[in-house]
Amino acid sequence: MKNGILEECYSTLKGYLKTCIEKTKIQTEKVLAFKPSDGLYDSIWPDDFAFPTMVSPESLSKEDYQRIADFISDSCQGLVVVPDRVRFDGMPIMSPGPFGEPISYRMPAHLPSAWVRLLIHLEKQGVTLKNRDFWAKLIERSFENVDFKDGLVYIDPEKPYVGFAYHDCIAISGYDFFSSIVTMKGLRRAATFFQNDLPLATREKWLSMSSKIKSNLTRLLDPKKKAFLAGSDSCRQVNIWANGLYYGDANCEEKQGIRDYLIKHMNQIIHQGCTRQIAESRGWEKQLLEMPINSYMNGGYWPTGTGYIFQAIYETDHELGKQLLRDLITALPKYEYPEWISPNGIVSNERYFHMAIAIPMLAIRSVIDGGSLFDYF
Repeated sequence: MKNGILEECYSTLKGYLKTCIEKTKIQTEKVLAFKPSDGLYDSIWPDDFAFPTMVSPESLSKEDYQRIADFISDSCQGLVVVPDRVRFDGMPIMSPGPFGEPISYRMPAHLPSAWVRLLIHLEKQGVTLKNRDFWAKLIERSFENVDFKDGLVYIDPEKPYVGFAYHDCIAISGYDFFSSIVTMKGLRRAATFFQNDLPLATREKWLSMSSKIKSNLTRLLDPKKKAFLAGSDSCRQVNIWANGLYYGDANCEEKQGIRDYLIKHMNQIIHQGCTRQIAESRGWEKQLLEMPINSYMNGGYWPTGTGYIFQAIYETDHELGKQLLRDLITALPKYEYPEWISPNGIVSNERYFHMAIAIPMLAIRSVIDGGSLFDYF
């Protein structure tokens, strides 16, 4: 069987995800849902809800999905832009960070795309989305809240904020690679999803903006490293996760550069099957919220990150890719499905973390089906 090992790994991870979802299910007065982990995360995030239910849609019933869609629609009424998350008490929270300690003073740049992706996913589960006109206008205002320069998502170096929320502690500024590639897909998706809800001029504008992102990404391509930098001003470091994700949409020359960089730095970026965001031992060059080296986003090793890079590794060396999955599958239950781990034995307080399993599952499925992880973004 050509993909026998991959199918086996996928099945094992599916079992892990089922364990995590059952551990974190929550019944409120309005919805049956689940938390992203068994720790302090107590909300519905667009990414952390969408991706696990993409690979495990049977975790909730059609009626549950409908109630969740109604719940978040009601919660977002009156907002100027989309929130970071919606708490289970119905309160929208606008910035990443612990409650009362917001990290970002304005909407993270990737959020409009994340919410569009969730709305599309909910409709695929049979949901009838109420107030489509409300959502169309909210998404439109949210995209308008994102700054662009030379076609790319732009973060002011003098006042950086969160671009891509899985980098929410990191002060990436100038052109932002991760936010740009996610927004590139989000604009395309939104133009199709809202084709009956917004003027043609708006949708054509979004498609044009998406094309401009694609044609300007090389502004972030390092000519020596042959891989893409996280930012053009601060954090001019190769973004491991973002390069892995973009690999699925890159041209042949760009793919070769990404593969070469990842393989060259495997010893720096991989620990027990989990993957850092950058290769530098010193961590990120600049942070919005100071984190110790080798912890959380400043050099912590994430199971989620392994999903981002898996296809590039597997297409370079099948055996190396399979071993990466084996190591990940061993580490996940050992550390109770953690958000991240460190080489000095420290483990995230967030356990049974769904994205630690969902993103690697989507990456494996992409390879089996002949697509890419980027197809899901």
